[in-house]
Amino acid sequence: MLVTLGGGLYYTLRRIVLADQADLVAANARAVASDLDWEDGQLYWHVPDGGWPDGLVVALYDREGRLVGRNQTSASLEPFSEALPESIRRQLSQMNTAAPLSGRGSALPEVREVVRDQGEWTLVTLALVQEGSPGPAPPEQFLGYLQVARSLETVEATLRRLLVLLLASVPLTILGAGVGGYFLAGRALRPVDVMIDAAERIDRQNLSQRLPEPRTADEVARLARTFNRLLERLEEGFRRERQFTADASHELRTPTAVILAQAQAARARRRSPEEYEQTLDTIAAEARHMSRLLDQLLFLARSDAGVDPLDREELDLAEIARSVVDQMQESAAERGVQITFARPREAGPEGTTLVTGDQTRLMQIFLNLLDNALRYCPPGSHVTVCVHLGDGWVVAEVEDDGPGIPPEQLDRLFERFYRVDRSRTRQRPGSGNDAGTQGSGAGLGLAIVRSIVQAHGGRIEVMSRTKAGEAQAAGGVDAFPQTRERPPIHSTHGTLFRIILPAAARGREASSPAARPGQQGPG
Repeated sequence: MLVTLGGGLYYTLRRIVLADQADLVAANARAVASDLDWEDGQLYWHVPDGGWPDGLVVALYDREGRLVGRNQTSASLEPFSEALPESIRRQLSQMNTAAPLSGRGSALPEVREVVRDQGEWTLVTLALVQEGSPGPAPPEQFLGYLQVARSLETVEATLRRLLVLLLASVPLTILGAGVGGYFLAGRALRPVDVMIDAAERIDRQNLSQRLPEPRTADEVARLARTFNRLLERLEEGFRRERQFTADASHELRTPTAVILAQAQAARARRRSPEEYEQTLDTIAAEARHMSRLLDQLLFLARSDAGVDPLDREELDLAEIARSVVDQMQESAAERGVQITFARPREAGPEGTTLVTGDQTRLMQIFLNLLDNALRYCPPGSHVTVCVHLGDGWVVAEVEDDGPGIPPEQLDRLFERFYRVDRSRTRQRPGSGNDAGTQGSGAGLGLAIVRSIVQAHGGRIEVMSRTKAGEAQAAGGVDAFPQTRERPPIHSTHGTLFRIILPAAARGREASSPAARPGQQGPG
């Protein structure tokens, strides 16, 4: 590119310089023509007092084109010839006006050319006529011809020096650009080197470190901020992994210790068949708890890996909720809690709360939520389960009038192994908002509920009010369109879980106003 640019520059400058040189020689030729005289068929010139300009050579030709005089003293005719070329005479005859003597013509026809003999010259030829001759004049009326030339040796020498300078500047420019580019690139990439050094020092033991962020608004600063946000997510993920591993180890250690203790106690001395049977029952109960815990961990691991373990079919969510409520009635009666399934009037006819999902997992949602409510609510409490359709979504609500959940606990409610009171005691009624599955108390129930809901393309919301009157919502209530206007929780305290799932196509059609004459769809 530099060679092309230099070549273009040299070519342009050469044309300009040669054109200027030709203009100068033409002006000198017109000045010489103005000093010519005609007498007795002969042309004479008068040398001005100051002489002609240095380096200017002049030659006169008669009307036949024969050389009749020149101002050169050397034997060489360069750049002239003994006879004027016929091509030049023909060109001049075709011009409108010849150059009159004393320079009073309306125009000065001329032929410009560059001749190369022993050197290089700019040569200008003028046709001469007698003063007062009308133009244009044919060749037989010409008095003669004037040629004026100037050597281009000095100009060419200057142009050669320019060419050498340009050729020498190309590698120097490339070298300078390379050095400057290397310096600028090193300076621009220095923050990247610093970021690389900082990143190489980061491992899972010190994920709290961050990359230095340049005080600029360029792509490097954006890259540093993006990596730091990534490190924050990695740190949080590793923190949860470590917490998950520690909690899982703790939960598995407890039943393992119970089984080992029962087995050691049974072997310590002979016991009655009733004592052995009681010991085996305890071991079996702890083994079942471990099996449920491992099943929960396996389900969460598959969900995290993006594996879809669902056996999907079209189901009525209201019927699933009603069947789970029936299953939990005995357990609720033992704890003194009343469970009610309520189908609101605005829910529409039977069969409109259809969803596409896995029946076992959908039942697990209600089992976990009701089990959580039973362990959380004191005797005399009420739990209500409601399913209805709203704006293309099937909404299930599990509401209780228990003591409620403190607002600062809601954001962590769906974390794995999280308990509101941080207690590790299992199967203790009223111990806290434990999310175990069917009484497991491991703190995985609500995490599993959220995973199941998300696997079905839905979302879970929670709203709670404590006895102190503090109300709080979590789970992104505004993420879905409002299904209906809901009044506050029916008592001064309690918790509401709302599950929102996409309605099946047949359920949406059955609930549309066209399919239900005389009824309006949910607001």
